[in-house]
Parts: sequence; C-alpha cells; structure tokens
Amino acid sequence: SFPETDGTLAGNLAPYYVLLVKLEEAFDEYLRRGFSVEEVKEYFEVYRRGLNILYNKTGKPGINKSYFNWVNLYSYVSVFHAGGFNFQFGNVTKAPRVFQNKITKEVRILLGGMKFHRCGLPAASAGLGDETGNFTTTFEESETEYIGYPVVNHRCQNRVEKLSKKEWELHLKPDDEIFCLHIPRGTDISKESVYRAIKLAKEVSKKSFPEKKIKGLRCVSWLLSAEIEEMLGENSSISKFGALFERYPVTSRGDGIFGFVFSGKPNDYHELPEDTSLQRKLKALYLDGGFAYEYGGFIINI
Repeated sequence: SFPETDGTLAGNLAPYYVLLVKLEEAFDEYLRRGFSVEEVKEYFEVYRRGLNILYNKTGKPGINKSYFNWVNLYSYVSVFHAGGFNFQFGNVTKAPRVFQNKITKEVRILLGGMKFHRCGLPAASAGLGDETGNFTTTFEESETEYIGYPVVNHRCQNRVEKLSKKEWELHLKPDDEIFCLHIPRGTDISKESVYRAIKLAKEVSKKSFPEKKIKGLRCVSWLLSAEIEEMLGENSSISKFGALFERYPVTSRGDGIFGFVFSGKPNDYHELPEDTSLQRKLKALYLDGGFAYEYGGFIINI
C-alpha cells in the first residue's frame, strides 16, 4: 500500500523506492511468461512517467498515490497491453451480479450490499450530501430465484426484483476473474477496436497466464458517464463506446474528466478552458453544481 509521506523530497521519493524493489523480479516474470524484451521495456516506461507526473506538477521528483497504484500493477505482473488498451487482471466486486436471459439474451444487473442515494447513485458519491431517502441494497438466492436491486438506465432502483432461475443465467458474480479495461489517452474507442483488442487479450491471457479463468470484462471510467452521454447524444464516439457495456453506478468523485478532457482540476471552475464543445458543456455542468460521474460497465461472453 502507499506509504505515508511528509511532502519533503525524501518523502515524495520513498514510495518510488518501494516499487523499485520489485522491478527486476517483475521484469524477469514478464519475460518468463512470453513477453518480448521490447514489450517489457515499453511497459516499464511507466516508472519514468510516474516520476514525471509529480515533477511537472510540483517541480519535485516523486510519485503520487494514484500513479503508485498504477505502477504497482506492473510490479506484480497484473497488467498487459493489447490492441491499444491495457488489460488488468481483477475480480468482480461485491455489489454487482450480471445475468442473461436464456431465451431473449437480455442482460440484467442486480446490486446488493451497498448504500445508495435516492437518485440511484452510491451514497458516497460526490454532491449527494442529503441522505433523505437513502436505501441499502441486498442480494439473496433461493432454490428458484435470484433476488436483488435492479439497475435501470445506469442507476440502481429502490425496489427488489426477482429473476427466475429457469429464465435467467448468472454470468458474473463477486470474485469471478475478469479483465479490467483501461483506456490510454488517444486510444481508438470504436466498437471494432474494442473487440479486436479483447480478442488479442484473450489470446495473450491463454498463452501467458493459463491459470487465469477470465469470465468477462469490466471498465470503470468517465467515458461511461451517463451525464456525458446525455450531453453529446447517442451518436458521439464516447456514447457509442459506453453503449458497448452493461453499465451500473459506482462510487464516484466526479473528477475523472479533469485528467483527460482538461489538463487538471483547477481551484475555480471558471478557469476551465472552453476550446472544445465537450469542454464547454462540462464547464457549464460543473459551474451549475453538477458532476459527470464515472460508471462501471461489463461486457460478458467475451
């Protein structure tokens, strides 16, 4: 885990040295699993980028918590690149379960074990201080039914839904092994690109990580934001990307956009640039007290 620092030069660099301890071992493990020297050298440029991010922001070398966690994935050989995307090995979290109708192939997500705001977003998300009408989801399974709280239009509903085991098949459940998809800046997010990358990732996983039993794919990103989809319309590239996933709400600070759409989060939203249509619309949203939340999404049957 990320060690506490005191903001000094030594304190900022201390977490970096924790990662360096794993570097040689991780490099050799990637090679053992069949990756080329060139591929692994490219992967471990992440160490250099981690230092540069904090240096560019503060003028001092070091590594911040979010990038520490990202580099840590490479330190434990838990991520690889395929088709322009990054694929991390992960597990389904405790709340969602994903079902598919045996006949119609409709996909449904039931949530359990989380507290939600009345609007259907997790209660701990940004901007949801009023707890009036909050509810806690549960999940149960009987001999004949699955019972939980459904996701409709990307938000959790404050009602219980029952799915018959005769009609619905449970595809993903907590702790199942999955790919976690990460999208580097500038990646082609078209449907063709995404599914081509998934095909490549499955081939890499089968060859280099045969012990993994991948049952699906999850993405958590601002690119799945329902608020942004509403702004841009269903025909935008971002909206079409989001439509590839069965989306559900996750706890969100609503700040994922600032590292990608903008160059960072300012102290005053009035300072945000307006160079693109998306920037202008997001700036207006945040000045009005709104948020573009990150959402989670699954792709099953990969």
